[in-house]
Amino acid sequence: MFKSINSKIRIGVHGVKLIAEYLKKNISKPSEIAFFEKQDKSFFQFAKNADILVAMSWGKSKWGGTKKIEVPQANNLKLLHLPGAGVDGINFDLLPKNCKVCNVYEHEITIAEYCIANILNWQTNMINVNNNFKKLNWNDSLIFSGPFHSELNNKTIGIYGYGRIGKELAKRLKPFNVKVIGLTRVKKKKDFYLDKCILSKKLDTILSSLDFLVISCPLTKKTEKVIDKKTFSKMKKSAVILNIARGAVIKEKDLYDALKSKK
Repeated sequence: MFKSINSKIRIGVHGVKLIAEYLKKNISKPSEIAFFEKQDKSFFQFAKNADILVAMSWGKSKWGGTKKIEVPQANNLKLLHLPGAGVDGINFDLLPKNCKVCNVYEHEITIAEYCIANILNWQTNMINVNNNFKKLNWNDSLIFSGPFHSELNNKTIGIYGYGRIGKELAKRLKPFNVKVIGLTRVKKKKDFYLDKCILSKKLDTILSSLDFLVISCPLTKKTEKVIDKKTFSKMKKSAVILNIARGAVIKEKDLYDALKSKK
């Protein structure tokens, strides 16, 4: 697939300078590694004879945009490596023949912990409480008629997209004594961390019971704008949506209207 062991492998990195620096320090094989802030003329020139390119987009704007963008004539390209999880910025029809595409994972624990932190903060209002404590303001205390904060205990949480991130999140939610419902594109058996596992297309059937809906699905033609006014109308007014997927999974106008009307 690649050149002989004595030939230099040409690697172009777009957007993330740290990746280029890391590769230069850690690749022992002969290589030429170049960094590009933009996919500009110099990037196109390098790509003509590149073996590997590291970039989040190819022929499309980032994060699932529909606008077509010119791509280099990279006929020697063997691998397009995405430094992120989603492939929605890739126009596969514009890739050179025999070019492979791979993305990355192993960040699911970090994202799951991020979700837990946000869910707990929502329940306890910890950021505001902490800021008040720093000012020696104890008005959040129940003794001074401050507000009750609720508990995560006995809440119901839906995870829309039960992949690596979803599973790590469910694993961390289990000790909080919550009901966790996983939603998957294809039918799967319920695992130890789920109370229930249903098909994603049946989301409407559980919306009224959810206290939190965590969205962790990839952006595809089927999931684009899948969360819309129908979704919001069936949820509790107190329910929270935590979207760690692409923004385009939610229909923005419907979200705006729901927030404005406090539904």
